[in-house]
Amino acid sequence: MDGGIVERAEFKLVTSLGSQIEGMLVAGKLHAGNFWKTIESLGNSALWDSSKSDENGGPQAMLGHEILQLIEAGYRFYGRESGYAQGDARLVAVHPDRPAPDPGDETKPLTLPA
Repeated sequence: MDGGIVERAEFKLVTSLGSQIEGMLVAGKLHAGNFWKTIESLGNSALWDSSKSDENGGPQAMLGHEILQLIEAGYRFYGRESGYAQGDARLVAVHPDRPAPDPGDETKPLTLPA
């Protein structure tokens, strides 16, 4: 993560987080001050697993820590449709120093075709 952030790399999230969380990320409504409280209030997801004990790392998922790291580094999130992801949705995280992806640009797939 750190190396990619330093290089202003484009990050692609292929895990379906659910439309509510994805919508909040795309809208820029999640930030360091509200991230974990909001994720916890939304219940179990790819970012929060209340069945996980503190001995097993607690309920905060590593993916959540990585997304928060991107948010803190100034990345913006964009939704992309994809048949490769569960739920047909994907997110692309792009640093403001880079051009935003065009959601309709099929020449920039989020993953290599199967």
